[in-house]
Amino acid sequence: ERYYSAGQARAKRQDFAGAVAAFDQALLADPQLAKAHYALAQLFEVELSSPEKALYHYVRTLELNPDFHGADLI
Repeated sequence: ERYYSAGQARAKRQDFAGAVAAFDQALLADPQLAKAHYALAQLFEVELSSPEKALYHYVRTLELNPDFHGADLI
């Protein structure tokens, strides 16, 4: 949770590389953390123009939690 919070803070400051690193650390600590996958997906889609990486993380989000709050948008 600490790394996830750090990722959110870095994304808010537009430190996208730092946010990706923090979310990656969150996933190392808890590979089942769907919200970290979703945050990475949004970063890769919107800020980093990497649709392949975004798709991977969107799919993982839904695999881990099919009822995720943004599932209808994914």
